[in-house]
Amino acid sequence: MAPNKRITFRKPKQTESLELQFGTRVFALIIDLMLVRVIVFPLLLWFSEATVGWRIELVHNFSDFNLITILVYWVYFTILEGTIGATLGKLFVRLRIYDSKGSGLSLTKAFIRFPLKIISIASLFGVLMIDVYKEKQGLHDIICGSIVRKR
Repeated sequence: MAPNKRITFRKPKQTESLELQFGTRVFALIIDLMLVRVIVFPLLLWFSEATVGWRIELVHNFSDFNLITILVYWVYFTILEGTIGATLGKLFVRLRIYDSKGSGLSLTKAFIRFPLKIISIASLFGVLMIDVYKEKQGLHDIICGSIVRKR
């Protein structure tokens, strides 16, 4: 898609309910979480320099593991959403992220969108808004000015 090309959004149909929006987005997130875990676990083993007794090292470096995991997730979501407009999970379920004007999401907005998504998931209210809000946006989408649509 050309960077100057604008997309006209269709209004969500009444039939686009929880299973089409919320469920599809949750499935895409699960795919992304599994993919990043496959990337992070070998990194953790490499950083901990564990060859024998790696389970002890994993427990010892649990705080490092969490920090590495969060940073890898942040980089993964920011780069993919900010450059191609979707993570690998969203591409699999044929979803794309746009800004409110129909252009691709910028790297800055994608960078800000990740912590907002964490807050939305933690509060659960922000994520359940996807099915309630007329534009099918979660709290993180509304604050960031992004919209997720089928491609």
